[in-house]
Amino acid sequence: MAHGNPTSTEHLDARAGDVPGACPPSDPRVLIVSGSRQERLRLAARVSGVSSNPAKADSLAAARMMMDVEHFDVVVIRDQLSDGSGVSLAEELGPDRLDIAFILIADDPTLDDAVLAMRAGIADIIRIDSPAAELVSGVRRAASRARTARQAEHKARRLRRVCRKLNDARQEVTSQVRSLCNDLSLAYDEMAAQMARFSLASEFTAIIRPELDVESLLRTALEFVLAKIGPTNAAVFLPTSSRDFSLGAYVNYDCAKDTADVLLDHLANVVAPRMECESRLISLSPGSDLDDEFGYEAQWLCDSNVVMFACHHEGECLAVVILFRDRADAFTGEHVQMLETISEQFALQLGRVIHIHHRHLPRDQWGAFDGSDEDDADDYGLAA
Repeated sequence: MAHGNPTSTEHLDARAGDVPGACPPSDPRVLIVSGSRQERLRLAARVSGVSSNPAKADSLAAARMMMDVEHFDVVVIRDQLSDGSGVSLAEELGPDRLDIAFILIADDPTLDDAVLAMRAGIADIIRIDSPAAELVSGVRRAASRARTARQAEHKARRLRRVCRKLNDARQEVTSQVRSLCNDLSLAYDEMAAQMARFSLASEFTAIIRPELDVESLLRTALEFVLAKIGPTNAAVFLPTSSRDFSLGAYVNYDCAKDTADVLLDHLANVVAPRMECESRLISLSPGSDLDDEFGYEAQWLCDSNVVMFACHHEGECLAVVILFRDRADAFTGEHVQMLETISEQFALQLGRVIHIHHRHLPRDQWGAFDGSDEDDADDYGLAA
């Protein structure tokens, strides 16, 4: 019995399909594994009607090396070899290489041998002295089985590729749908906010539009604000002909009566002039915000949350509105947005009222509200 080297010349025919005269590509590639050279040649001659140039190996190690570099459809293998059994090779490769069919050659196979071979995934077990036709028929069946398994594996790989592409497409669509939903949600929220602002502005305009004198306009505007944001201290300062600011209207919510007048004077003399040229609504929290804005003078509002804005019309400051209340009941972001929305409408109506009051005066004399009427109520006052 020869134990030849796997790299011997006998094994060079493993690549016979690449040389002239090799079997057609449609023929199954057959590998014969046997420890006997005569037996390999005899088996090769028997299967020549199916595979014209089968490859040969004399051991399991040689068979493994050849199977690593070339694909075989059928492996005709001896049950016992110098380095192991044919069943062991089938068991080793079977689960991962279903496209390779094994035929086991045995001297006198028993039922137990057949069961063992079947469990290892071997396609057939044939006696060594069986007629050549039986081996040829077995190789053809095994080749057909391998070809079917290979086609199934090819379809499975193609299906896996298609599934991966479909999954990638699904994820892309899902991502786009999620992004679109987020965009729609943001657009809806923005539209809802715009509609809410428009509705608020329309409601406020409808309420103050009939007011054609300053006193009624200020009272109505403050009542509307209080209804929307709740009780708060509020003061409206109007510019005078001397370019100072005087108190036009106020609401005293929680200020002590003995300090309210001093506080209002401070707001008129310090805060209102600073807001005259400010185009933004300013919201200040107690502490650093107030200190940064007013410095030492912020002590009058040290525990208050403050919102203030100036009303401008055609480039002129017509009023400064200051609202403040305790930090425990601070103004919300919704309150600030509401005041931003109505401030423009308030400025427009205030401009109309001033035009009516001063329609006979030159424009440079507009802005003085020096009337003498004043409401003496404790918590709500008007001066115009």
